[in-house]
Amino acid sequence: MRTIESLFITSSILLAGACDLPDDALDRDAAELAVDDGEDDDAVDQLAAAPLQDGEERFGEGVTLLDRVELPGGTELTFLHLDLDGEESLGVIEHQPPGALALADLTLADASFLDLYLAVTGPQSEVPEPLRRLAEDNELGERGWLERRLARGDLDLAAEPHVVTAACDAGFQSWLSNWYPGVATNSRWALNEDPDSDADWYGPTEPLGLGIACSNCSETWWHRDYYNDQFELYNVDEMKMGVDVCNLGTRPSITDGTTTLTHYGPILRFRYRTEDNASSGQVWSHDVTAAEEGGHWRWHWLGSSTDGYNDYDWTIEIANARAADRYDLGFLWEHYGW
Repeated sequence: MRTIESLFITSSILLAGACDLPDDALDRDAAELAVDDGEDDDAVDQLAAAPLQDGEERFGEGVTLLDRVELPGGTELTFLHLDLDGEESLGVIEHQPPGALALADLTLADASFLDLYLAVTGPQSEVPEPLRRLAEDNELGERGWLERRLARGDLDLAAEPHVVTAACDAGFQSWLSNWYPGVATNSRWALNEDPDSDADWYGPTEPLGLGIACSNCSETWWHRDYYNDQFELYNVDEMKMGVDVCNLGTRPSITDGTTTLTHYGPILRFRYRTEDNASSGQVWSHDVTAAEEGGHWRWHWLGSSTDGYNDYDWTIEIANARAADRYDLGFLWEHYGW
């Protein structure tokens, strides 16, 4: 039986072909923002290069926020439209905050990305055009049926066997494994990662992404999951990956005399690279707040055997960690030979 967890898989994705090993590393610390027609390019470039403020998020070039839905208990689903190298796709980020419950064991076997959106939103929410065009509507229920069941408390999520509250322990592996369990052939785990001692982190060094001359930059900062490390997924046809921020160390304020950044970092990014390394970029980046300690973030992606949107490389990047931080990371993926 497939569960609602399988709904979070992205659909109709990306390019075909193989990717060569790259030379780029943490090379794009500033997110790229969409530019509206007529908007001043210099002003947009300046904003895109500005450091992320505490709690701020950005989406990469070609990535459009379609909608964000908060479920009872605080779990958020962020629906995204990607237009990368002329190929369109859909995606979803799930944020499960500390103490919130994930959804599990709901019988929605043939649900699509659009099915999920229709289940968690009422008729007052207009269905985004890319969802209508790129995803199937399998007519699994009246509009907003899951939203209403959750609001009424019909589903005892706390009693479900696969529900795991946010924590930095084996629960992270269990939850990611049980979220669309069909993706399980290949896996990599990095549990309770210690930036100060684990080999995949580099530093200590100055904080990344500032573009300013700053004080407190000599403090110890660590960075990981740049391209070419063991946790990049090469040429995958389907994947799911997630990160927990288990513990956050203290962070000094950073200032250049006119700009002060309070609680700078860590910055989480979901990054991709297209066919033959034609382009690389990020889907999303977020500067984690102190209140988000203990939270889960997950990103799901599925290629297409018919349209040739597959064989992307994916990685999670964490920039501006501190020595007392702790993280769980997980990657599960499939190669179907598309």
